[in-house]
Amino acid sequence: MAKIKIISNPYQKVTVFQSWDDATAQWVEIDRDQNADSQLLREELCVGFFPFKAKQIVDVIIHEYSAGSEKVEIVFEGTDDEYLELDSICSQDDYPDRINLYKSGRYLENARDILPDVIDVFKELSPLVAESVSDKAKIKRELEKFSDASNDVIPICVIGNYSSVSPHLSMLLLDTNCCRAAMNLRPLKSTRFHSRSIRTEQRSSLSMDTRVSASASAQIPISS
Repeated sequence: MAKIKIISNPYQKVTVFQSWDDATAQWVEIDRDQNADSQLLREELCVGFFPFKAKQIVDVIIHEYSAGSEKVEIVFEGTDDEYLELDSICSQDDYPDRINLYKSGRYLENARDILPDVIDVFKELSPLVAESVSDKAKIKRELEKFSDASNDVIPICVIGNYSSVSPHLSMLLLDTNCCRAAMNLRPLKSTRFHSRSIRTEQRSSLSMDTRVSASASAQIPISS
C-alpha cells in the first residue's frame, strides 16, 4: 500500500508532500530530484490555500500512487479545519474505496484558537512597547492596526439614503444570521449634492437639487 503524507502550512501558504519508504522506514520528501514528473510538484498545488486545491491533490495522488484495487493511505499534517475539509472530500463518491485518510500526530493550531492568548499578551506588552520607542506616533499607529485587525467587531459602511438603508440592512444581516448579539446601526454623515445647470436645445437651463443621506455604519459582533 502506497503511503503519502500531505503537510500543509496555511500561514506560509505552502504544501509539501512525502512518501513512505519501506526500506528506511522513513518519510521521504517528494521533490524534483526523486520525482521530477510528479504532478504534485506543480506550483498551483504546492503554493496557496490548501482547501481550494484539496480535491485536485487527492485526484493526483490516486492517479500516481493507486495500484489496482489497493487503497492509498494519506496522512495529513496541518490544521483541524483543513483536515475536516480533506476528510469531507475523501468521504464523497468513490473516494472511500480508494483512500484511507489519517490525521498526523503533529498539527498546527488554528489562528482563531490562539488569537485570544495573543490578544492577552498584546494587551500586557503594548504599554511597554509604546514607552520604549522614540517614534511614539508610528508605534501607536501600528498598535492600533493590530487592535482593529483582532477586534471581533466588523464595521460596515453603506452609502445611501439612511431611512431606506437602515431597516433593509438590519433585516438582511439578521436573516443571514450574521450576528447573534445586538447590532449598532447609525448614520455617520449627511451630504447634499448639487448638480450643475444642464442646457438643451429645446429647453432653458434646468437645475436639479438632490439630497442624499450618505453613509450608514453597522457594527457586527462576531460570534465564536
